[in-house]
Amino acid sequence: MVRVIRDSVRRRLFNNLLAKGDIIELALGEQAPADALLITDATTAKATVNDDHQEPFILKSQLCFLPPDAVATGQPSRTHYKFELLDTPFAHTL
Repeated sequence: MVRVIRDSVRRRLFNNLLAKGDIIELALGEQAPADALLITDATTAKATVNDDHQEPFILKSQLCFLPPDAVATGQPSRTHYKFELLDTPFAHTL
């Protein structure tokens, strides 16, 4: 199950109910259900840029999440991070 924000309501949904564009929350070490873009604000879905490369941080499907700030400092700045799904996970199982 994944924490999802839809219509300003937080829910927990199974991966097969997720859709492209959903905003999900992942914690350190959780797997991405699909390719996802790290965002700073769920209402505007603006990408967070990696300070070194000025590129959006995209977490690939099925990889465990390690926050960019945890890599740089050794400590994550928060417990959960928001992502916008770039893909529909269920589409890959058909």
